[in-house]
Amino acid sequence: MSPMEEFEEDLGEIKSCQPYARRLFWTGATPFAMSYENLKLRALTVRDYLIKCQTMAMFASIRDIKSKEVWQLKKLRAMGINGLSIGTESGDDDTLTLFPDTELYRMEQEGQFVPAITHVPPSYHAKASRALSNFNSSC
Repeated sequence: MSPMEEFEEDLGEIKSCQPYARRLFWTGATPFAMSYENLKLRALTVRDYLIKCQTMAMFASIRDIKSKEVWQLKKLRAMGINGLSIGTESGDDDTLTLFPDTELYRMEQEGQFVPAITHVPPSYHAKASRALSNFNSSC
């Protein structure tokens, strides 16, 4: 993830183009792998710049979720980090069978964490690229 100074510069640029943005997708590897304190700092900073932002989404892995305490996950969700995209990098059926969702399912069943999980299909990437191009041209 970018240094805080760069993160704030990016937020300032977003604010100048879309001051009432309601959704923000954090990119760059797997942002949810950051520590709770780092995620908290960044979520609160987003709130300072984008006061209407309701959802901060990002890529995450089961390992990233498991490494945080339940109270931390609940706090992050309350701060707006509520759109975790969890998935594999393969569309091959044989490969996908090697990664059952048992850990996530168990966590949800025990009420430890109920993330807003989305699987991003390949067709979405093309749509997202077009939307980003349209957004950039409007600034």
